[in-house]
Amino acid sequence: MEQQTVRRAARWGLTPGTTAPISLGLAALAAVWFSDATRAGAVAGALLLAATVVLARVDARLARAGAATRRQVWRSALLRRTEEAIVYAGLAAEAAAAPAGPL
Repeated sequence: MEQQTVRRAARWGLTPGTTAPISLGLAALAAVWFSDATRAGAVAGALLLAATVVLARVDARLARAGAATRRQVWRSALLRRTEEAIVYAGLAAEAAAAPAGPL
């Protein structure tokens, strides 16, 4: 499945320079959903977070295939750490908004 996804991404002209910002946007959306403090928000956030993982794999495979410059690889790595921080912020907001007491 990963090979097919990478092939499609290459056919569409995606590079690590384009997949990383898309992934960052999805991570931001995941953080918004996580901060909703509902079951539906948690599920939507998890699905969006899973999509960022897929994009990270595609990004890495494209970079290994020689479709990236050093600057793009560095930028992708920086954006990945930013994604993590954004998702953690969304989870922290959810924890603050959740009602106290047992589930």
